[in-house]
Amino acid sequence: MLILKIMDGIYQRDTNEALIYTLQAIEGMSPSEANGYYGNQTIALTPTVKVGEHGNIVKLIQYGLYVNNYYQSGAFDGYFSTTVANEIVAFRKFMILPDGSLSSASTYSGVADLLVIKGLLTSNGDTGRDSNTFDCATQLTDTSMIQRLYQAGFSIVGRYLTGSVGTGSAKKAKNLTSDEISKLTAAGFSIFPIYEDGGYEVSYFTESQGTKDAYLAAYAARALGFPDGTVIYFAADLDLQDGDIEGTVIAYLQAVRASLTDLGYKTGLYGTRNVCLHAAESMGISNFFVANMSYGWSGNLGFPMPKNWCFDQFVEYTTGSGVDIDQDASSGRDSGTKKFESTGGVTADEALKYILGNTNLQIGGKYVQTFGPFKATWLATDEVADKSSSNIVTISNNELPEADLTAILETKYKLPDWIGHLIVDGIGKWGISEKIKKGNFELEIGDSKDGEFSFKLKYYVYQVEKGSLSETLTIEIDVTFNKSDFDNWPTYDPAESLEITVRAMFVMAAIIAIGAVVTGSSPATGVAAAFVALATNFLTNNKV
Repeated sequence: MLILKIMDGIYQRDTNEALIYTLQAIEGMSPSEANGYYGNQTIALTPTVKVGEHGNIVKLIQYGLYVNNYYQSGAFDGYFSTTVANEIVAFRKFMILPDGSLSSASTYSGVADLLVIKGLLTSNGDTGRDSNTFDCATQLTDTSMIQRLYQAGFSIVGRYLTGSVGTGSAKKAKNLTSDEISKLTAAGFSIFPIYEDGGYEVSYFTESQGTKDAYLAAYAARALGFPDGTVIYFAADLDLQDGDIEGTVIAYLQAVRASLTDLGYKTGLYGTRNVCLHAAESMGISNFFVANMSYGWSGNLGFPMPKNWCFDQFVEYTTGSGVDIDQDASSGRDSGTKKFESTGGVTADEALKYILGNTNLQIGGKYVQTFGPFKATWLATDEVADKSSSNIVTISNNELPEADLTAILETKYKLPDWIGHLIVDGIGKWGISEKIKKGNFELEIGDSKDGEFSFKLKYYVYQVEKGSLSETLTIEIDVTFNKSDFDNWPTYDPAESLEITVRAMFVMAAIIAIGAVVTGSSPATGVAAAFVALATNFLTNNKV
C-alpha cells in the first residue's frame, strides 16, 4: 500500500494525499481515476465499516485516527475492534459528528461512515452534514429571512464588527448593526463577533497593526453592546507557511491580546488548523474559529484539528433566501451572545468629565497651568498604550499598583526605594487613578537639558464606574521646570553625580504641589516651596 511507504511519523500534505489515494485504491478506482482528491466519486464509493470487519479499509481508518491524535497505542492490523470503535466515538464527539439530525436526540456510534472517514482524511469533512451555526458578510435585516434561517436549524451566527466587502458599485457594508442584533436575538439567534479589516497578506500582521485592531474591534463591540468576556475572532485569512507564522500572526495576536484584555474582551483566532495550533502552543490561545472550508490550503492539509476549537467552517453556499453563508459546526465552547448591554459604552468626553470634573480640558485639546516654578500642560488624546513599554503599569479597581510602579522607578531610573514610594504616594493624591476602574498608567522622567527637567504622566482609560469606554481616551500631563527658577539649587560633583536623585526629588515636589491644586487641598506655591526646601536640604546634606 502507498500509505506504508510515506508514513514517516510526520503528518504532512503528502501524508494526507496518500491516505486519500489509498482510499481510492480500496474503492476500486483505476490509476487514471485516482487523484488524491476527495471528490464526488470518492464520496459515493465511501463504505460504512463496523466492528468485526477487517481489511485495508480498516487499516486506513486506523491510520486516519492516528494522524488525528486518536488511536495512539493501537495496532495497525486492519481489524475493526471495539478499541477502534471507541476511538471513533471519541473522534465523533470531538468533531460533533453525531448519528442522525442535530435537531433529534443524536448519539455518537462507533460506526465509520462518510461522516467519520471524510472527517479523518479532509479538513472540511462531509459538507452535507447538519450544524447549528453559520457566518456571513451580509447584513441580516429581513425578519422573514432570519426566521427561515432559524427554522432551518441555525441558532448561532457569526458577524463582522466592521468593514465592507466588494469594490466599486458592488461594495456593501458587512458590519453588524444594532438593528440586526434586535431582529436576530428576537428570533432566537445568538451572535459571535469576527474582526477582519485586512489580514489577506503576510505583511498585514505586525505588532502595531495588532494594537490598532484590538482597539477598533473592542470599541465596535462595545458600541454594539457585546458584554465583557466576549471572544472576538481576529482573522488570518490566508494560507501561511509553517515558517512564516511566529513572526507574523503570532506577533500580531500577542499585541492584540495585550490591549484587548484591558479593554474587556477575549482574543480568538480565525485561521487554518496550523495557524491555530501555533497560537495554542505559543500563546495559550483557547478559542478558535477554524477555516476548514479551505481544504486545499497547506495549513489545513496534514494537520489535526486544534483541541480548543469553537467553530468549524466547512462549506459555503447561497441559501434559498439568496444569502451567501459559510456553514459552521459549533463545539459548544462558545455559544455566542444573546443578551446585549444597552448602554453601548461610555464616551471619551463623558469619562473625561467624570475623571477631572469641571475642567477646561476637551478631547483633542490642551491647557496650560503654572504653579510657581512648575509648568503643567494637560492634554486629552486618543493615543493608545504601547504595551511593550517598560514604563506601563495596570490600573485595576481604581488603584495604582504601588509595587509595580516603585519597581520601575528603581530599576529604570535607579531611584532609592523611599523616593519611589513618595513619588507613587504623591501620584495617588492626584485622585485621577481613583476615578479609573480599569486602565493603564505610564510615568516617564525626562533627561535634564540646559538645566530644564521634565516628567510625564499618562492615564489610558478603559473603564470608569459608569461603564467601559466606547472610544479611546488618554489623559496626559507634561510637567517642566528649570533649576534657574529655584533659589539655592544644590551643587554636586558631576563625577559622582546625584543628578538622578536631584531630578527625582524635584519631580516629587512637582507631583505633590500640582496634586494639591488638583485636589484643592492647599495652594500649590506653598506646597511647592515646602518640598523644594526639603529636597534642597536633603541634597545639600547628602553631597558626596
